[in-house]
Amino acid sequence: MTVDALKLYDASSRLQDAVLEPGLWKSTIESISEASGALGVNIMQTIGQNAIGGVLLTQSLSEPMEAYLREEWYLREHRLQFLPIIKRLGVALEEHFTHPEWFDKLEYYRFLAKYGMRYTAIIDVPSNDSQFFFILQNRLADGPFTKTDAKHFSQLRERLLSTIQLTQILSDTKGRGLLSAFERSNVACVLFNNDGLVTMTNAKADRLLSGDIRISHRQVHALHPKETALFNRRLRTAIAMPATPSCESTVVLLSRSSGRPLIARIEPLVGHSRDVFGTCSAMALFEDIDETQPRSEITLKAMFGLTPAESRIGLLLTDGLDTADIARQCNISYETARTHIRKILQKTDTNRQIELCALLGKIRLDKTTVR
Repeated sequence: MTVDALKLYDASSRLQDAVLEPGLWKSTIESISEASGALGVNIMQTIGQNAIGGVLLTQSLSEPMEAYLREEWYLREHRLQFLPIIKRLGVALEEHFTHPEWFDKLEYYRFLAKYGMRYTAIIDVPSNDSQFFFILQNRLADGPFTKTDAKHFSQLRERLLSTIQLTQILSDTKGRGLLSAFERSNVACVLFNNDGLVTMTNAKADRLLSGDIRISHRQVHALHPKETALFNRRLRTAIAMPATPSCESTVVLLSRSSGRPLIARIEPLVGHSRDVFGTCSAMALFEDIDETQPRSEITLKAMFGLTPAESRIGLLLTDGLDTADIARQCNISYETARTHIRKILQKTDTNRQIELCALLGKIRLDKTTVR
């Protein structure tokens, strides 16, 4: 199919609108795909030196991208060796780096052929801290893109370059906001870019990752090399996932010389949290289960209308103290403690002490829950 230049110009003019309203990204790349006559469009990024991952794609490429990830092609993408050529050209067609005989010999092209694909136009979109590629996938039956098509894609590239500059300014601002939110919740958070390098940390993470587990040269290093390798492997997988499917966090335990392991939950930034061409692609939330959480009675007072005495007793109940222990610690009689507990049950609409503890155990009772 032939590129519709007017439609492509109109579709590419929506790129900056998508920066300000990320919900428009899907429809924007669908429009670009249609105007170009391609089977579909996907945006990819380099991950370190030897891998490439998906950021966003049109619906038409969902099935091949799932297979691409499942079969770990992102770890053996043969086009990575031709990055110098792609970067020099700005817009590279398959003919610029592929010999015709490779189509039958290389497993990669046989993989593409299963989904009716072969020919691509790769638009180089460099950024300050990573490398993106806007890839148009042509149908096998339609043959390769032409030199005239490449000229249109060069104009599209100019729009993409200005878009990425705006995106990264806004992405930095959103990243700082995300870190601040986790800081207020007393959660250690580290943000990573497309190469798996640390871009931002909050103060809680700086304090927690300063011993056996630390950040050095913009990477997380565990006490044991095997755990470091596992963390980086899980992080790389999270970054490689396209932003469209629903993704769950993955948990890695990081040993320490004393105490229980640190829990790291690695998640890709998806939806509105992750901007296309943004500076942050994934995050890791770290939890120290040996840490005593700073707590306040304010939460219980605000949620259930408890008095200061009832709020204090409610916190003691979550610590596992029984009525007699609470009476001794609060310097009150056993009957007074029982009266307070009955009032707490009434106000929290619970019937038994075990039910009350289960309810309170579900609520974060730290200083920052209610402000």
